[in-house]
Amino acid sequence: NSSVPPIRTFAKVVGIDKKILFKEWLTGPMKPITKYGGMPQPTGCV
Repeated sequence: NSSVPPIRTFAKVVGIDKKILFKEWLTGPMKPITKYGGMPQPTGCV
């Protein structure tokens, strides 16, 4: 059972600054990342 990682953990593992992620995806980075990655939608405010 996979779960969506918090944005802080995701940015740390990928090695990218959170500000860059938010600049790329103005709607919030985790929804599109989970959509393209085939993971479930975030359950709360991420």
